Amino acid sequence: MLAELLETAMEKRRELISKIRSVQVHEDVVKSSWITYTPIPFKKVTICGVDGSMNFKEFKGFSLYALSAEAVILDNKRMNKIRLCDVDLLYPYFRTRERVKVYMLIMEVLAALRVSENVDVILLDGSIINNIVRHVPRNVDMVREIFSDNVLIDMLEEEEFNVRELINYVAFRAYGVENYILCVEFLKYLMLLKRLLEKSGDKLIAIAKTSQSTLYFKEFKPDIVIFERFTKTVGFSKPIVRKISDIIAITRNKFSDAIANFLKDIEISTFYFRLTENGPVLKAEVPMRLSYEDIKRILDVLSAYSVMGYPYPLKKAHADSDIRDQDMECILRILSAYDEKTGREQHEVGIKHWY
Repeated sequence: MLAELLETAMEKRRELISKIRSVQVHEDVVKSSWITYTPIPFKKVTICGVDGSMNFKEFKGFSLYALSAEAVILDNKRMNKIRLCDVDLLYPYFRTRERVKVYMLIMEVLAALRVSENVDVILLDGSIINNIVRHVPRNVDMVREIFSDNVLIDMLEEEEFNVRELINYVAFRAYGVENYILCVEFLKYLMLLKRLLEKSGDKLIAIAKTSQSTLYFKEFKPDIVIFERFTKTVGFSKPIVRKISDIIAITRNKFSDAIANFLKDIEISTFYFRLTENGPVLKAEVPMRLSYEDIKRILDVLSAYSVMGYPYPLKKAHADSDIRDQDMECILRILSAYDEKTGREQHEVGIKHWY
């Protein structure tokens, strides 16, 4: 098969290279959206970077997952860390990757809430908007039923990683359908996120290394790639401000109206920035309306705590929290579960040719 794939790639080589390199937007349009600014490093703040990791192993009868989240706190004198983690079986057993990702997001928000009162700036890894929109359950219309259950609401609002307790409660109440469980798990994340936004929204900056957003140029290529190609200076793009409710409404599913109403007054300012000449362009989301001067102050702080154009607290949190495949193997051995059947064993058996 490899030979056939290579032959196809050679046949389409010129076409594919053209697609990779092509950009329709004019360079002047990109530069008109970019503001050159050299930050003045400002270290008189306590800054925190929050990142998390997830991994799982699926077997025929169960799925084992591991989660971690870390908040790395830096000031002028020292570095502190807050770590959260969990190992459990997914219950009930369905849609592993999607659900474990939401669990990781819950743990990251919990880590941010733990440090929110003791820091001046909180850096979150990734995109707030993307995390919400990507995980909004589809075809779900039982939000009112959930919000009418006061016991369930109290559990959702607890600042604890109580996913198993939530699912046990739902199952006991005979709500145990997949859509209902997905809805409850997402609402756990959303309610904690809303609390973080209300409590520390003026401290939050979500930073993404990659993005598929085309908000600025409406191109086939992501905005972050276009800014990286046509700008080289240190600086930032003109911010675009949108309400989260408007963004969610675009999804147009039964869940979106309820969520849009839940987050109706929260605005997000999106902009791209570069901290080192010819360095990487990063995407930022801040849950408030920003002026140019606000963004300059943000870059002043980030430049003081960055290495090679990327905030060190986020880099450190990512490295510390990473859950590798080798780590999962160690957990499986502790549980004496490394020889459980996955259902893929037949693919590992040598193929015999029968004529």
